[in-house]
Amino acid sequence: MTYSLDFARNRARIQKLGDFRVLGLHQIPRGVEIASAVLVRKPSGYYLHVTCYLPKGDSPKPIAGQPHVTGPRARTLRGYLEAVGLDFGIGSKLTLSNGIKIDFEVHETPRLKRLQRKLARAKRGSKRRGKIHFLLRREYEKLNNRRKDAENKVLAFLKLYGKVVFQDDLLASWA
Repeated sequence: MTYSLDFARNRARIQKLGDFRVLGLHQIPRGVEIASAVLVRKPSGYYLHVTCYLPKGDSPKPIAGQPHVTGPRARTLRGYLEAVGLDFGIGSKLTLSNGIKIDFEVHETPRLKRLQRKLARAKRGSKRRGKIHFLLRREYEKLNNRRKDAENKVLAFLKLYGKVVFQDDLLASWA
């Protein structure tokens, strides 16, 4: 697929498809080499996944409006001076050696349960069943996005520590 991106107008031109308005082009740092772009279709819409390469040795320019900390204070802010141990538990998902407990859970929504019941009652091969199936796929995508968000937030929190240590147990040997 041949494409071109216009950062000034937030537009993407895709060969044989035409011009499209693209949200999120501001996330791509300036001065990078764009290697490829893939158009992905999801239940919530179409997405353009762009792969970029930075020249070796260069760091990305900070995005406008986001804090960027450098200097001797940066290491203290990022917590490189502290190490933490991690324990996976039953009562809480993660327990850190400094006493912090991290618990996250993404439950099925009432809408998802309702759509599953509707799908079970719908006649196979009907147009209604197809519509319900599409809505179900979209609801599952939302759940998946919430799970990824929780995972990313936990990882971002753990990156504040200089060293994270956890025990690699074989659960099968416990029995």
